[in-house]
Parts: sequence; C-alpha cells; structure tokens
Amino acid sequence: MTKQWIFDASTIILLAKITLLRNVALAKIIILPEAVWKEINQKKEAYDTQIIEQLISEKMIRTASEKTQSLIFEKEFGLGKGESEALALAHQQKAKLATDDLRAIKASKVFNIPFATAIHFLIDLTNQGVISKEIAKEKLQKLEKYGRYGGMMLQDAKKRIEGGQYG
Repeated sequence: MTKQWIFDASTIILLAKITLLRNVALAKIIILPEAVWKEINQKKEAYDTQIIEQLISEKMIRTASEKTQSLIFEKEFGLGKGESEALALAHQQKAKLATDDLRAIKASKVFNIPFATAIHFLIDLTNQGVISKEIAKEKLQKLEKYGRYGGMMLQDAKKRIEGGQYG
C-alpha cells in the first residue's frame, strides 16, 4: 500500500491551521500539484501558508508539476483547477487523495480513488498514539470552526477519537 497522498488545498490548509500537518508529513508522502500550491501561495502572509512553505523547504512536502488530464474533472464535476489537478494526479499515479471538498469526494468515488479528509487524518493520528485523545478533541473543535463538517460527521469523529465504533 502506498503512503503517497495527493493533497488539495482544503485539507492541507485545515491540517496546517490545527497544527497537525507536520505530524501527517512525517507519516505520509505529501504531494501538492502545481495548481494547488499556486492557490495556497496566493495568501503568502497567512500562517497556514507559511507552515506549508516551511515543510516544502524542509522537503517534507513535495510539489509536482506533471501534466495531467484534469479538464475532465473541471467540466464533469464543476471543480476548481486545484481540486481537478489533485484528482487527476491521484488517478494517474494510483495514489490516495486528501480532500475536504464535497465535489472532489464525489468524483473520487466515481473514479474509485481512495480519499481521506482532515478528520480522517486526525483520527488516524489519535489511533496511532501520535496525539492523545484530549488533544484530538481540541483539534476536532478547531476543525469544526474552520471546516465545513455536518453535525453527524463531527459526532462520529468524536466517537472514533474516544475509541468507539465507526458510524
């Protein structure tokens, strides 16, 4: 199983905002398509951009400039350039996709591309013992603030963090 993950802007920004991106980068190979990095880098002064830029400079995050057939995702699923490139690159490289974008999630299901959201990474880090349940609950509250998650998803995540069964 590959540890390679193609990230779109939504998930990498959320993980940076809740200060878990470095933890994920230590365990996974993170690749940012060129369009995703351009999208993130438009807000150079943002704290999350600075974290991402630092991890790129430390070679903990890679950027990719490969050409992809991303136009189909843009047209068929109404995705932005970054999400389209991330999906196309994940499909092309048979990698996993990190996305919190609902349309990108739907497209990944259609094309059978494995995906995870920021919440999945949080739960994974908790289950691996990288962060405590108490810290995970605090991070989940921050994800509730910054992300676009529904109540059921947050309740399910809280149960998973506490060691309960999946929803």
